[in-house]
Amino acid sequence: MDPTRLPSICSLMLEEPRCHRYRAVVGKATQLDPRSFNILDKKNPVTKRLTKVKRRLKELKFKLQFVIFEELPSPSKPTAGLYNLGNTCYSNAVLQCLANTAPILEICCGEIHTPERQFLKKFGMLLEDMWKQDRPLKPKEFHKYVGSLESRFGNYTEEDSMEYLQFLICQLRNELNSPTEYKAITETTDKSLQSWQEYVQIENSPLVHIFASQIFKAIRCQSCPYTSESYEVYWEFSFPIPEKPNATIQDCFAQLFEGEVIEDYTCEKCKQKGCVKTFNVSKWPKILIIQFFRFSAFQQQKIDKMIYFPFTLDLPQFGSTTKYDLYAVVNHFGNRDSGHYLADAKHPISGKWYRYDNNKVKGIESNKVVTTNAFILFYKELE
Repeated sequence: MDPTRLPSICSLMLEEPRCHRYRAVVGKATQLDPRSFNILDKKNPVTKRLTKVKRRLKELKFKLQFVIFEELPSPSKPTAGLYNLGNTCYSNAVLQCLANTAPILEICCGEIHTPERQFLKKFGMLLEDMWKQDRPLKPKEFHKYVGSLESRFGNYTEEDSMEYLQFLICQLRNELNSPTEYKAITETTDKSLQSWQEYVQIENSPLVHIFASQIFKAIRCQSCPYTSESYEVYWEFSFPIPEKPNATIQDCFAQLFEGEVIEDYTCEKCKQKGCVKTFNVSKWPKILIIQFFRFSAFQQQKIDKMIYFPFTLDLPQFGSTTKYDLYAVVNHFGNRDSGHYLADAKHPISGKWYRYDNNKVKGIESNKVVTTNAFILFYKELE
């Protein structure tokens, strides 16, 4: 992302001192004359400042990766609330969660808005307004535009937040996708890596490196040694509610990874029926999205059972070497036929939790976040 394109925004990425036009200071960005210093010079005061900040962040065991607006009256200011335009609480809740997702802000507010990227432009303008404005917004223009792309999201009817989230991410993927020319994949014994390289030749938007997971699937015949192996890409994890009492999010992952017997499967080799299907995650995402199935096709009532989920998620038993930090939740209140959505989100700088109930925004204690109403969870990678 070229910082010269950012009139009021600076992406503070402290992985590499690659931004030569801005001085990186926690809380603000100040433009400098690029001829006045060499950022690679270790004796330069700006480089020393970057090094000091990087060292401090490493000590605190987190990485600051966030879009900072110069106009913010306070670095801890939350995003503005969004008015309910008529059954639009499902979209408002999702928009608040994405507005607190640092990589989305970097992409949507930092990319060049070409005529072919109208969705990116309108979405980026809305996100920027949400951070700059002190009063609630009426997202009429964006809602109307989304409705022109998908009519059910423009009819002011009650819709599903997860389906809306999937639609927004899909639109961003389509506009930002730049498939590379086909190149022969270097032969490797790492089938996971080879499969991933083949996938990103077709789907190479920045979002694939943020939200996508790679799942290893094995189907093992019960009558002979034959095993069919394949890799799939997941953009989110959707879990049924476990039946056991005091269920946790680890129990949800355990359900996914435990073997499933398929009686009517016919083996490709021995032609006998019966197999065991197993899953494993071979690549974890930077942003982990988890949905709970609280609406069953076989039940009229919503499943209000508590699923305990931690603020710091660690899943080493499932092959993850990454720890995740909970930063946003979409909640659903009500029943299957009628309900209300709101969002809880943690401020990327201050770490304070806020509740977004359409146009109403208030600070909340973290102990109010884990409830039976949790519908979609957003976790970010901790390093």
